[in-house]
Amino acid sequence: MDREHSETEAAADDKVEYDDKEELLQKKGAACVVWRYFGFKRSDVDQTTIYCKCCREKLTLRMKDGLSSKKYKSVDYEQLHALSEAKRQAAANTEYKLRALKVEADGSTSVYDTEGADSNLIREKADLELQDFLQRDGINKDFFLQMEDYVQALDDDRKSFKAGTVHPIWQLKDDLQYKMMEMKSQASQKTDDFDCQVILEQVEFVKEQQNKILGKLKSEWIAVEEDIKETTVEDLLSAGEEIPSDVDQIPEQVFFMPCPYPELKASLMNEFQALGEKYKSRLQSINERLEAMDRYCGWSKEDHFVFQVTVDQYPHNQQNSRALCMDMLQRFLPHKSRQELNDHQRAWDWYYFTTEQKKTLLQGWIRDKQDLVMKAVMTIKEACAAYEEEEALRNDRKRQQEICAELKEKPPGGALLAAWRSQKTSRASWTMEFLCTALLDAMGPREGAAGRTEEFFVPYDPEVRHRKSNGLRVRIALFTLTRKE
Repeated sequence: MDREHSETEAAADDKVEYDDKEELLQKKGAACVVWRYFGFKRSDVDQTTIYCKCCREKLTLRMKDGLSSKKYKSVDYEQLHALSEAKRQAAANTEYKLRALKVEADGSTSVYDTEGADSNLIREKADLELQDFLQRDGINKDFFLQMEDYVQALDDDRKSFKAGTVHPIWQLKDDLQYKMMEMKSQASQKTDDFDCQVILEQVEFVKEQQNKILGKLKSEWIAVEEDIKETTVEDLLSAGEEIPSDVDQIPEQVFFMPCPYPELKASLMNEFQALGEKYKSRLQSINERLEAMDRYCGWSKEDHFVFQVTVDQYPHNQQNSRALCMDMLQRFLPHKSRQELNDHQRAWDWYYFTTEQKKTLLQGWIRDKQDLVMKAVMTIKEACAAYEEEEALRNDRKRQQEICAELKEKPPGGALLAAWRSQKTSRASWTMEFLCTALLDAMGPREGAAGRTEEFFVPYDPEVRHRKSNGLRVRIALFTLTRKE
């Protein structure tokens, strides 16, 4: 009996100790105190799953009630599989969208890099051309000096405006910060000399003043921007729509140029008129097509400007430029559908093609007109030179005829003419006598020589051999020598 009583008391003490340690186990967790409660080692606790009291009660109720109880339902693995597949598909779609956005971002980055490189090259080229233009001799540099003075004046105005408006604000801000620091440092003391109302009134006054200044600057900025738009884009577009007034006119350089042949000049004028009529008819047809179109293709000016700037950033020689451009347009113009964007791009392409066709036609007219002017000038100059040569020949012929007439009017038996003829005759006879003497001396005496007499024509003037009247007929005795055998 004593033994049973002692065992009962020990069990009661163990129960009390068990309850206390169960509470400790619920508060601190199983893993931190289980080795002290059950006498296990730390290595055993790490490898063994230990449940607290509340978890053991839940497991006991579940095993007692069974899986068919209302509290616990059977797991639908097919539904879980479908949910997991749906989650997996959603994750795949999200990943695909992220990849598409990454590809689009890479394409846009490449576009921006290419455009930036092209812009840098164009800017450098423009700077070099500007420097070359400014360094040329013979340029009116007064204009550039005036522009530099104007830039300096604008810089001085900006500095004075900044000193009168911005600097006082920063000074007021620094003063307020300093006052606030003093108030925080002297919060425990009573400060009657610091009037917050005066400072607040001053701040409000500065705010109102700055708002007025900003409103004035914004209105001036808008006015200047409108003036720039009106003087640049609108004027250029309106000037491009009109037909040049001198299309069917004859250039003054050719019209007032003297020409000795009226028929030639009339034919040149007809060529200029035909060229002007041909290009004028073509320009009229293109202008009729442009008038039937809208400059903004049915959109507002702002939307069309955004469209045009975006399209210009994607050149046609770039890979996948159209898709990238459409994606960027859908971002900038979300209120426009893709079909509207495609229709607007087709309309703008047709309008741009028509304007480029007109520009090409005007360039061709200028080129053909310049070529025709050069040909006409050369033709007229050649005609003038030929006319001068003909006039010179005509004058020479007339002079010769006058000289011949004067010679014919003189008497043929004049003393001068007779002296000249006698001089020529004596000179020719002396020459022939000398030749004959030299020939006979060279031949020497020969036996059985038979003589003969021949008549030769010796002209006075060696250059004129077809006139027998100017010559002298002489007889020369020539001997035909035969050697005796």
